[in-house]
Parts: sequence; C-alpha cells; structure tokens
Amino acid sequence: MNNFFKVLIRIYLAFGIPVWSNLSESSIQKLESFQAHSLRVIAGAKRNCSSNALNIILRILPFRLRIQEL
Repeated sequence: MNNFFKVLIRIYLAFGIPVWSNLSESSIQKLESFQAHSLRVIAGAKRNCSSNALNIILRILPFRLRIQEL
C-alpha cells in the first residue's frame, strides 16, 4: 500500500505543489490532514497515531517540507 501511495496518489498531489506554494496556512493544513489520513489507512494505523511518526516510518515527506524544497 505504501508503494500505491507513493506511485499514484503522491504523484498527483505533488504535481500541484508549485501552485500550492501560494496557498493559505489553513489550506496547507487541510492537505497535510488528507495526507495523514491516507497514511493511516495505508499503514493500518489507529486514528491517534502520530502523523509525524507515520511520515518517518513510511519515508514520506510532509507537504509543508515538499513545498519548501521548491
């Protein structure tokens, strides 16, 4: 499932990152929330599992950091 996220979902989301660099803080938080929810589903983690922990375990860079890279 992790590969599914990296190959399909993440590519579509990453495609729009140049546009997202101008988003408001609340919009970025919504994208991060969507990413955290997706990672919990993929990993089979409970709702109270830390999204930061999942990012590290699954080696997924948070949107905020990906936007800063550009």
